[in-house]
Amino acid sequence: MPAVPERWKKWIPSPVTLILIAFVAYFWFRPPAKVAEENRAIPPFQVQLVNGGTLSSQDLKGKVVLVNYWATWCPYCQMEMPEIEKFWRAYRSQGFTVVAISADDSPEKIRAWFTQHGYDFPAAPDNASTRRAFGYVSVLPTSFILDREGHLRHTVEGRLYYGRLKDMVLPLLRQAPAKG
Repeated sequence: MPAVPERWKKWIPSPVTLILIAFVAYFWFRPPAKVAEENRAIPPFQVQLVNGGTLSSQDLKGKVVLVNYWATWCPYCQMEMPEIEKFWRAYRSQGFTVVAISADDSPEKIRAWFTQHGYDFPAAPDNASTRRAFGYVSVLPTSFILDREGHLRHTVEGRLYYGRLKDMVLPLLRQAPAKG
């Protein structure tokens, strides 16, 4: 193997630099999400929205719902929020809604963050009833998609994209709401 010229040696990264670059690349380009298909009832839940209202699982019957666990400090949450807002605006008239559940932020911080970024869908802090309904969420972002009957149909650990939302939500929107 030929020797490396002296002037090029300063451009050869150290092993530590290569490891750091690999680490950053893995987390930046890692697979977008782990998706689990489900079909099960969840316990009722209720949240205090940051706009002052209250929202319960009973209020959501007849709608397809994305319950999205996130945090203001989470970079993948920040990347997926514009996609969620765009999808919500496109399909809310067809019976789709979003409830953004902040894993650890105060109502004031959530409200300020949503205002700063121009998000309009409902948001609330986590509480005991959401933990009973969805369990302990250890990966952010994590999303739960509920059908019109309030059954959990999909769990997504990781970042959501518009196309993935279309693939999971549109079939549920096509299903007729239950009578009664």
